[in-house]
Amino acid sequence: MKLQVNNCDASAKHSQKVTLDEPKGSNDFTFIHFHSPAVVKTTNGLTEVEQGACLLRSPSEPLYLKATGKSWTIDSLSFSGPAAEKLAQSTGFPLDEAFYPYRTHFITSMFEKIKTEMEDREQNWKRVTSLVLEEFIIKLSRFAKDDYSRFASDHSHVLREVREQVHEKLVKPWSIEQMAQLANLSTSRFAALYKTEFEVSPTEDLIRQRIERAKTLLSNARVSVKEISLECGFESVHYFHRAFKKRVGVTPKHYHKMRNPTARSRLRSDYSMDELSQDCDYSGTILLKNGEIFFQGDSDAWAEFLGWSPKELVKKPFMNFAAPKDLVVARETIGQLTQGQDVRDVVIRLVKKSGGNRVIEFSAIKRNKVWFWFARKLPDRYKIHPRV
Repeated sequence: MKLQVNNCDASAKHSQKVTLDEPKGSNDFTFIHFHSPAVVKTTNGLTEVEQGACLLRSPSEPLYLKATGKSWTIDSLSFSGPAAEKLAQSTGFPLDEAFYPYRTHFITSMFEKIKTEMEDREQNWKRVTSLVLEEFIIKLSRFAKDDYSRFASDHSHVLREVREQVHEKLVKPWSIEQMAQLANLSTSRFAALYKTEFEVSPTEDLIRQRIERAKTLLSNARVSVKEISLECGFESVHYFHRAFKKRVGVTPKHYHKMRNPTARSRLRSDYSMDELSQDCDYSGTILLKNGEIFFQGDSDAWAEFLGWSPKELVKKPFMNFAAPKDLVVARETIGQLTQGQDVRDVVIRLVKKSGGNRVIEFSAIKRNKVWFWFARKLPDRYKIHPRV
């Protein structure tokens, strides 16, 4: 090929003890983008460079690099081939000298793309890497030549590109510092410009995008809330539940039910105490006595919901609260429990003391000889679909 990428790395972090020293150089052109200050050897001798500096080293030219702080992080790429020298000469920026483009936020993501192609080695991967390299050089040369005053007060384009990169990689644990680094801005400056541009903070915008992605995944008939939380980049299932309910108004599981009202329940192994407790409004333990079940625990909130006193709830068996239309469902539920079977997502109407019904989704599981119950309140006019 006329142009070939030989090595590529993105955001490679090294300790202060690591020094790059190639006194005889190599046969490739080598490009380096500095995420942190460092000392490098250029045509002017040893030079200190700042964050955002770039260096395109010619073949056979010595290369020396070391950190000025506790560590150093760089993006690097080497390329060769008959068209390599022509491409390097077309850039317009100096070879073997540090220079500072006005925009460098795109470098890491483009190098990550090249690195992925080189690792996966799918069909025509060499062609893809050479094309991305050409695009990168052209883009960089533009930002190295343009008048800085043109961009001094206009960050809109940069912010939109950063936003696009972040939203494409929701699973990554983004911080504002990392986003700001992509834009080559300070954290405070980035946050202020971002909110002005999009009328939302970078963090809230990211959470909203993750929620939208989660809503799409929850629309599928069979899902795992835990897997979705991980795929969307939430740090834990607990945080996912809180964030989703705060912004959507219902829990992830409830949203799934709304989008899939007649879908079968998931497999037994998909449930856990942790997931059920996070997804419920009321919970407690169950007392099995003489073929009847009695609710224990969470009595005040549960009592307020149904309008009965805590003492009445403890003394009255489950069947006493079942609405007449759902007595069959109630008996089936009790039968499963008395036979030692867990109960999953049973939708049932319960009678309020003052009249009328409350609709809940009821589950119960047994752990170490103790029965635990979980109830999630549904709208009073919730349409109960026939069992499938």
